[in-house]
Amino acid sequence: MVKKHAVITTIEDKRLVFLFENEEIAEVDVIVNDNKVKLDGIYTARVTNIVKNINAAFLSVNDETLYYDLGEKTGIFLNNKNDNVPHQGDLMLVQVNREAIKQKNASATSKLNIFGENLVLTLNVPGVGASKKLLKADKERLKSYFDGFETKTNNGLSFGIVIRTSALNVDEKDLIKEAEYLKAKLNSIVEAATFAPSNKMLYDPKNEYNSIISKVGAEEGSYIITDDKEIYDEFISLSEVRLSVPTIRFHDDESIKLTALYDLKKYLGLSLSQNVWLKNGGYLVIEHTEALNVIDVNTGKSIEGKKAKENHIFETNMLAAKEVARQLRLRNMSGIIIVDFIDMNDKGHNEELMAELKQQLKNDPIHATVVDITALGLVEITRKKVKKPLYEIF
Repeated sequence: MVKKHAVITTIEDKRLVFLFENEEIAEVDVIVNDNKVKLDGIYTARVTNIVKNINAAFLSVNDETLYYDLGEKTGIFLNNKNDNVPHQGDLMLVQVNREAIKQKNASATSKLNIFGENLVLTLNVPGVGASKKLLKADKERLKSYFDGFETKTNNGLSFGIVIRTSALNVDEKDLIKEAEYLKAKLNSIVEAATFAPSNKMLYDPKNEYNSIISKVGAEEGSYIITDDKEIYDEFISLSEVRLSVPTIRFHDDESIKLTALYDLKKYLGLSLSQNVWLKNGGYLVIEHTEALNVIDVNTGKSIEGKKAKENHIFETNMLAAKEVARQLRLRNMSGIIIVDFIDMNDKGHNEELMAELKQQLKNDPIHATVVDITALGLVEITRKKVKKPLYEIF
């Protein structure tokens, strides 16, 4: 069992979340506290522009421009229309599904998600699905709970249900109760949108806090600790409406700061450092460009005096594969990632390396894929863009 805890404090005027798994740093994230649109927030948004050559519409919310893919064809319009196609001036109900990253706008979708502890309701995406991490038999059992469950809103819009991994050992009656609660929330959002003006937030998932609770889990020994009273109160409030939560602690010991107690500045520095050392003396060099991220694997001085050079290179590459996957998650690197592993002559070693890299990427909560190996032996990885990478925030 993986033991998890999260430490939340302020460093350099930023509210940071340090997630640890088995005492090893796994993620560093930022709790955003500004007036911009929130990730997963649902808003009424005005269409300001249609750009047909990229098949996109641009929407305005709180002086921020959102990208909207016209390929969705599931728009929820709040003004009278004769068609189902966005036009300049239309008022739409949308959800922010990606933060602004570098020069790219935040993006929005009409496929609304309402998040629960064990379920997610998906407007405009009907059907009952389940997490890929669940076994086939468990998926079928959990999905059967919703046979006959009415999956339409009061005004006839269809929605689906996604069963999360955390639902594995939850009673059927508790899952149905949660589904009814989320359905009522979805109905209230859709009904409120009918009379809402532009720029109105109709759903604030407090995504950061719910996400942290879900990541830490409620297993024995798991906990969240913070020295920020406002954040502590938010977690206590959420703990009153969730079935299970980790222990919530407030650090008020003035003799030692939380930053020093957990050595957080060291972990932050390592998460931003260009070089990352491997256990055998090899190391990674991580560099970011406007177009992509590059990771170079080096043996360093660890190769000196090694008779079995091929085996040592293989060992270094295998360690690097695990560390690359860890660093992608830790730094929240996204988009195109190119990894230059050390050249190996053994075809079997290369196959084992690719299998190990793919296996390690399966542990990432954000979807990451090994795309291909180029003629020069460079490994191409893509990772979904959801939030800003750590290096960009700092």
